[in-house]
Amino acid sequence: MRRTSRGLTLLEVLVALIVFTMSAGMALQALRGASDLSVASGARMQALALAENALLDAQQVKAAPQVRNGQFRVSVQRLPYQGRLLESASVRRAALEEVVVTVRWRERLIEKSLELRDLQFRQQGR
Repeated sequence: MRRTSRGLTLLEVLVALIVFTMSAGMALQALRGASDLSVASGARMQALALAENALLDAQQVKAAPQVRNGQFRVSVQRLPYQGRLLESASVRRAALEEVVVTVRWRERLIEKSLELRDLQFRQQGR
């Protein structure tokens, strides 16, 4: 008895459909993960640019202590320098201050922050 096959059985079609559905689901999950990483990376890059700009502003003028820029909150603090100097350094400790720029934002209900620190000469009149 020879049987010629003209098509697929119902079982073969169901197995193929299950395999296709599972691989499509995994591909969509991978795309969503990549999209989330891209959004997070973009927010972090924007926060870094804001922090760098605030640090540059702090060098030239007295920066505002706290600024809101869309979803980001930027704060600038000037602190007396408390660190160690090299013995051969000709710079007096009193002439230095530490500028701390902090950027905060929310990402999927999680508070994120980025902090930049710089050592600057104390501006005249302070």
